[in-house]
Amino acid sequence: EDLHGSCIVGSVSRTKLDTMETLLTTVVIVHDLPCWNSHNWVEDALKYLRCCCFFSIVGEIKLSGLQDNMHWLLEDW
Repeated sequence: EDLHGSCIVGSVSRTKLDTMETLLTTVVIVHDLPCWNSHNWVEDALKYLRCCCFFSIVGEIKLSGLQDNMHWLLEDW
């Protein structure tokens, strides 16, 4: 698999996993934009989940810390 590491961003009850999976399939993947990468997708996905009442997911204030963490995971890989 092409996994570069992981970061805990919140918790979701088992009863909401199917809903979360469906929502995540609708988050746009941007092609042909060199500055866009998987980190952008993660940020968009987390914001979208919070807008859809998944409040146990990381909030705006913590996104910058998550971005730093993802950057270091990528560098370590």
